[in-house]
Amino acid sequence: MCFCLFACRSNQIDTEFVTKKVWIYDQGYRFGNIDILNLTTTEYFTCRMDTIFLLDTPFAKIVNINKRESKLIIKSFLTDSIGIYYDINVY
Repeated sequence: MCFCLFACRSNQIDTEFVTKKVWIYDQGYRFGNIDILNLTTTEYFTCRMDTIFLLDTPFAKIVNINKRESKLIIKSFLTDSIGIYYDINVY
C-alpha cells in the first residue's frame, strides 16, 4: 500500500516549478514560432495540472520535468510530437 501511495504521488507535475521559469526551446516540438515560453507573466499561456494551455485551449501535455537540469519535456496534443525546453537562466 505504501508503494502505491508513493508511485501515485511521483506522477504529479510540479506546476509551481514550471510556472516560475522562463523556458527556451531546444529541440523537437515547438509552440509555433515561439522560442521562449513564459508562463510567469503571460496572458496567452497558462499551466494547470500537467497541461499547458494557449488561450485556455489545451496545447501540450507536460511529459517530464528534470529539475536538476531545468529541463521541460512536452508533448503536443495535436501531433504527439515531443519538444524539449530548458530554463533560460540555465541554458
